[in-house]
Amino acid sequence: SNVGIVLSASSYNTVSNNKLQDGTTMGMQLQSSSNNNNIVDNQVHTAADDGIRLQSTSNYNTVTGNQITSATAYGIYSSTVGNAISGNSISASGIGIILFTGSSDNSVTGNSVKNSTDDGIYVYNSVRNTVSGNTILNTTDDGIAIDSESHNNTVNSNTIDTAGGGGVFIIGIAGDEPTNNTVIGNSI
Repeated sequence: SNVGIVLSASSYNTVSNNKLQDGTTMGMQLQSSSNNNNIVDNQVHTAADDGIRLQSTSNYNTVTGNQITSATAYGIYSSTVGNAISGNSISASGIGIILFTGSSDNSVTGNSVKNSTDDGIYVYNSVRNTVSGNTILNTTDDGIAIDSESHNNTVNSNTIDTAGGGGVFIIGIAGDEPTNNTVIGNSI
């Protein structure tokens, strides 16, 4: 695949002040146990898939201050543990930030998500994550969605304006219900 920057089995790195635009499948990808990295102050514009992707047990990374525009699938995708995703600006992307199956103990704080063609922030089959202090504006679907066996997550102090679906939407089906999630102090 055509990825701007890849960290594979690589830890304790800083990736900062890069400009990745037009023609990449993904702006940046951390894979194969790339842990304790700092992804800071980068710009990703027009990615066919994801702006920044954390996967394959790439844990305890800091993703902060990045600007992501026009990522077709996800601005930031994580299926990992213990990451701090904060202060990023994501616009005109599919889902702004997704915590996907297996994500746990992540903090998603102080991000700005605007003009998403889907959800602003989506938590799917993930546990013990904190989503707080984010500003979500003009999403086609939900501002924040908690879905499918997502348990013990906290959603607090977010500002959500002009969500096409629900402000905060907790979705479940019989036998596959999200439980013990806390939603408090949000401005919708």
